Amino acid sequence: MKGTVLGLLKIFYSLLMVFSLLLAGCAQEFRDATVTPKKIEINSATGTFDRVFLAWNYPSGYPTINIGVYQLYRDTADVVALVSTNFLVELSSTANTYEDTAVSENTLYYYKLLYKDFFEAGIIDVSAPKMVQTCLRASVNVTVDFLNPSSPTLAISAQNYYPQLDFQLYRITGNFVQVPTSAPVAFSGLLSGGSIIKFRDPIATQNPNQIYSYQLRASSSALNAVITSNVLQKQLITP
Repeated sequence: MKGTVLGLLKIFYSLLMVFSLLLAGCAQEFRDATVTPKKIEINSATGTFDRVFLAWNYPSGYPTINIGVYQLYRDTADVVALVSTNFLVELSSTANTYEDTAVSENTLYYYKLLYKDFFEAGIIDVSAPKMVQTCLRASVNVTVDFLNPSSPTLAISAQNYYPQLDFQLYRITGNFVQVPTSAPVAFSGLLSGGSIIKFRDPIATQNPNQIYSYQLRASSSALNAVITSNVLQKQLITP
């Protein structure tokens, strides 16, 4: 009985080996018949002060392109070694974008994307490193000066992060709420880092006993991205 079982196992193993060889031959013929594979390329990388947006092309010309995963690596060195300390995330084969929110401002990063096909049982393609620089956060302050009760002054100042900021100061009447972008622009202009601009709102000074909400938005073209400052709001209660 024992000999019979061993014999059957040997036959099963032989059949399994033959099937594996046939499958490998079919796969090779399929690969030979396909077009030249298109390499993975990270074709878009945009950085802000707190995130990086990545997009890449789908590889093509592989036998089972939908049976695999992407692995994204990030480093501050341009080599981007494929090691665990640089590993960022694993994504399905249908993904072609990723938003990296675990970044620091004003930092140069390099990204590398690899594709692992389960059919090939290993890495079949690795992109070239993609460089992207994050920006500094714009810091803008709005303060209210009540030294002149009949004409309160709003002082707008920026930290010395950028040589120049474009800003818009929005105004609405009413309680302290989120100011919509459709609100009237009370004041706009250019602000140099480290400087202060003082502004007296003529609408506010002409209408006493009112509550005004202000919101300042500032932006700066820096490096490869346009960033927007934190939303800042101030209330002005006219005398």
